[in-house]
Amino acid sequence: MVDWDTASYFCQSERSGSLVSIHSFDENDFILNKSKSALTGDYMWIRMRREKDGFLDWANGPLDLVNYANWANQEPNGASIKEDCMQMSLKQNPGKWRDTSCKTTASYLCKRPQISINLPSQEFSRSHIVISPI
Repeated sequence: MVDWDTASYFCQSERSGSLVSIHSFDENDFILNKSKSALTGDYMWIRMRREKDGFLDWANGPLDLVNYANWANQEPNGASIKEDCMQMSLKQNPGKWRDTSCKTTASYLCKRPQISINLPSQEFSRSHIVISPI
């Protein structure tokens, strides 16, 4: 388990991707199910981060709109300490998100862009989710 910056750096430099961004209920459920079977700990990092202007954004990746959220009750709250990074719960309130300090540690998944290959007789399309080391 690592902090947000370390997880983000690993996904970018070692996996040519980014921390997961989530854009629908189905994607949230898919990532939760992959995470619960592959990761340890109570939470995992997602790519969302609070920017300096206070807005939430999918950081360190292609320009993505925040078009879906699955916040736990009373989140995001920015409680007491600077809580600029976001996590998904794997155990208590599974699949729900919270804001927390970027310095806490959690598991993570990396997400790579979709790859499509068109051949004369067949078409392949794959999206990669890379499981991080524990």
